[in-house]
Amino acid sequence: MLTAEFYNQLAPFYHLVSPDWEASITNHAAALHNLITEVWRGRVQTFLDAACGIGMQPLGLASWGTP
Repeated sequence: MLTAEFYNQLAPFYHLVSPDWEASITNHAAALHNLITEVWRGRVQTFLDAACGIGMQPLGLASWGTP
């Protein structure tokens, strides 16, 4: 099965991933931002999300700007 086909089949159920999508994006971003900041201490300015998931983490991190 192609990746696009897989996620297209899941798309109708994305709302079940979290009861509050916006809050989950914010919470994931805060946790990742803190981790990136703590571990790499300002040495990271860009990142690549190669997981091809539903976008919760990169959407949230994009709202933070550069870590």
